[in-house]
Amino acid sequence: MQITSVLKIPSWDPELELLERA
Repeated sequence: MQITSVLKIPSWDPELELLERA
């Protein structure tokens, strides 16, 4: 789980969150 990396992304998308949590 790299939640920090997701938060750093300006264009955050729900799909990215699913990929990170996969």
